[in-house]
Amino acid sequence: MKTIAIFLTSTFLFASCSIFKTIKVIKQGEIEQKQFKVQIPFEDRAGLIVLKVKINEIEHDFLFDTGAPTVLSENLFKKLNLKVKAVQKTTDSQGNTSQLGFVEVDKISIGKINFLNIGAAVTDLNQTPEMSCMKIDGILSANLMRKGIWQIDYDKKIITITNSKDSLLIPENANIIKFSPDLAGIPLTEVNYNGTIDKNVTIDLGSNGDFSSSIKVFNKFNNKYVPIYRFGAKASGAFGSSSAIDTTIYAIIPEIKLGDIALSNQIVEFQKNAKTIGTEFFKNYRVIINWFDNELIMVKNKDYNYSTLKSYGISPIFKENKIFVGSIYMNSSASDQGIKLGDQILEMDGKDFRNCNNDCWCHEIIEGDNVKESQPMSVIILRDNQELKFQLKFNKLL
Repeated sequence: MKTIAIFLTSTFLFASCSIFKTIKVIKQGEIEQKQFKVQIPFEDRAGLIVLKVKINEIEHDFLFDTGAPTVLSENLFKKLNLKVKAVQKTTDSQGNTSQLGFVEVDKISIGKINFLNIGAAVTDLNQTPEMSCMKIDGILSANLMRKGIWQIDYDKKIITITNSKDSLLIPENANIIKFSPDLAGIPLTEVNYNGTIDKNVTIDLGSNGDFSSSIKVFNKFNNKYVPIYRFGAKASGAFGSSSAIDTTIYAIIPEIKLGDIALSNQIVEFQKNAKTIGTEFFKNYRVIINWFDNELIMVKNKDYNYSTLKSYGISPIFKENKIFVGSIYMNSSASDQGIKLGDQILEMDGKDFRNCNNDCWCHEIIEGDNVKESQPMSVIILRDNQELKFQLKFNKLL
């Protein structure tokens, strides 16, 4: 049951006087080779891309994320014995703030390409159970990627890195989306939601979501579309899980325009300050990110389809070796039967989660497929020291 979304988009806060040092570190770097084209296999973990990189000739697993600056884990930072060049307050997609050190990595090798003097932030990549499930040593991000052209083939699970888009097979009917990189190279574009323009939307391959916009944008529709509401914590960011009881609104938008791509009657998620497009959309395409011309080239492999929202009505969260109800869809089987936020989940579909450690959480929930969708799911919860049993139905909500 894929119920956990991981968002890793980070935003710099410019209040600090050290921002100029941080920008200098992040913007530096170059590629050693002048002419290059390499193909790198990647692994899909929780709907996100993980690939191999080498630092000091030792191989590491890095998350591929266009929505953040490059990051090293604290463990890798200590092993490399790097010196902190700047310190900057940074906020992740869930509003969690952390004071990060920024360092310079002499060489990061991907295939036979050497990226030199790359700026990177340092943080604990195990701050949330969801992030620890990724089992990564770092995040490979836009400030490094903008030194080349990157093609992501989700069907073949291969990334191609090149200095020339002429070396890639691009059909005449490929879709073109223009973007504007921010100071860290993160690609930002605009999306037209049925006539309402959402600007500075992050092209975020570090998010396993779909189209996400802000509640401010939804309010501009003046109640034209019937929404479904979801209450509770929704996602994890780079520095922690969302702790606030937030509202997510789901609505079917008649037309979505992204560059010259037009989509009809697709679901969009609306949250406070949300502005991303994630891999659930991009995985339907062969994606070429060309930072030289600030364009996204999209070659469609299959139709994107998020026109129906179905759910049992709950999404779990993991705390202190226990699983709890983290969020609830209104008008779902779960809400109709009175399941509440914070109820401890003891069993789901016959599987016992009374003593679920981090490995159990990763294997059974994040990576697993616990239930057969469309079939009723039995759930036993603990509330006020009482065990309560529910039979949840997989209902269409939108």
